[in-house]
Amino acid sequence: MTPVTDPGAPPSADRRCTPPSTGAPGRRPGADASRVDFRTDYDSLTYKVCDVPEGVADGVRSLMAVFGLRYAALDFLVDNDGTWFPVDLNPNGRFGFVPDLRDPIAKALANLLVEGVPR
Repeated sequence: MTPVTDPGAPPSADRRCTPPSTGAPGRRPGADASRVDFRTDYDSLTYKVCDVPEGVADGVRSLMAVFGLRYAALDFLVDNDGTWFPVDLNPNGRFGFVPDLRDPIAKALANLLVEGVPR
C-alpha cells in the first residue's frame, strides 16, 4: 500500500473515497466538539484531497463490483499507523462540499452516464 499523502491532516483523520474519482477528501478535525461528532461544528472543519492506498482502492473496486455500483461515497477512519477502517458505504453520497473534487467527480459521473466509462 502507498501511504496517505495528506501532510496537513492528522493521521487519525476521517477519509471519504468517492469512486469514480481518483482522490479522497480527508476531513480535518476542527473544534474539540467536532472530534466527537463532526456535525456539531461544520464551520471548523477543513477538507483536503489525499491519495487512497492501492490496497484500499482495490477493496473499494471489489466491493462496488459485488454490489453492482457505478458510484458510491465510502467513509473510512484512519488510525495513527495509517491503517484505513471502513465505516459505511453511501450509494448516493454527497461530494459537492469539497471544492477540489466537485468538478472532477461531476465530470466522471457525466461521462459514465453518457459513455458508460468514467474519465
